[in-house]
Amino acid sequence: MRTAPISAVLLSLVVLTFAAAPMAAAADSSGTDFWVAFPRNIPPEETNYLLINAEAPTSGVISNASLAINVPFNVVPGTTTKVTLPLTLEISSNDLVESKGVHVTSLAPITIHGSCYRTFSSDAYLALPVDAIGTDYVLMSWGPGVGYGSELTVVATQNATTVTITPTVSAGVRNAGVPFQLVMQQGQSYLLAPAGGDGDLTGSTIVADKPISVFGGNSAGQVPTTEVDFAEHMVEQMFPVNAWGQTFTAMPLAMRSGSFFRVLASQNGTEVTYNGALAANLNAGQFSTFLST
Repeated sequence: MRTAPISAVLLSLVVLTFAAAPMAAAADSSGTDFWVAFPRNIPPEETNYLLINAEAPTSGVISNASLAINVPFNVVPGTTTKVTLPLTLEISSNDLVESKGVHVTSLAPITIHGSCYRTFSSDAYLALPVDAIGTDYVLMSWGPGVGYGSELTVVATQNATTVTITPTVSAGVRNAGVPFQLVMQQGQSYLLAPAGGDGDLTGSTIVADKPISVFGGNSAGQVPTTEVDFAEHMVEQMFPVNAWGQTFTAMPLAMRSGSFFRVLASQNGTEVTYNGALAANLNAGQFSTFLST
C-alpha cells in the first residue's frame, strides 16, 4: 500500500523540475550520503559532472567500485565545486542491470546537482540523499522524443534489493501493465526505455523492498510533441510517493509564450484544480498535461 496524503499529486514542468511538499522527518536535499546516476543522453555524449555546494567547508568522495572510480573533492561555502566524471558511468544499455550507480559521501552536509552535457542537449537534476528517498515510486517522464525516448532509471542502495516495475507502455520484452522483478546489488543500475523513442513511461510504478534512487526523463524529449524540430535531454530524480503534496505554486519560464505542466496522481479520484477551476479528474497513475499562458 502507498502511504500518501489523500489525492496526493506530483507536479512537474516539462523540464521535469519538481515542486514537492515538505518530506517527512524534515528530510530535504542536503545530506552526506547519495546514490545518483547518469541516464543516457542522445549520443554522442560529451561530459557528465556533479555540481556540489555546502554551507560549511567539507570534503568527500565520489566512487564506483566496479569501475574503480574514486574521486575526492573539497567544497568551500559560497562556491560550487564541479567534478567531471568519466562517460563510462553513463547508463547506455536498455533493460540490463549494470554497475553504474554513483556513490557520493561527505563529512558534512552537501547538496548536489547531476548533469549530462552535450552540445544542444543538456539537463541537470537535484540529487536526493538517502534519507529523502524511499521504496514506492510512480514515474514522471516525457514522451515521445528522438534517440531513445522516455526513460526509467533505478539505482540500488543496498544489496539484495528486489525491485518490481510495472511499465505503462511496452519496452522491448517488457509488456505494458505486466509487472516484472529485478534483484539488484548495491550500486547496480537499471534503465528501461521503449524501443524507437516511442511511448511515455509516465505513471509506471517502481516498488522495492529497500530504498532505491529513481530517475525519470527522456534521452532527448520534444516539447510539446514531434511538432517541434528541436529536442533536449530531460532528467530528474524522483521523489517517493510519501513525499508528494497537494498544493503547488508555479512560475512561468522567461521569454516563453507559455509553460507546459504535468500533474500525476497517486490515488483514484484525484481532483486537480488550476487557478480555482477543475482541470482534471485522475485515477492512480494517470496524468494530465496542460499549457499555462
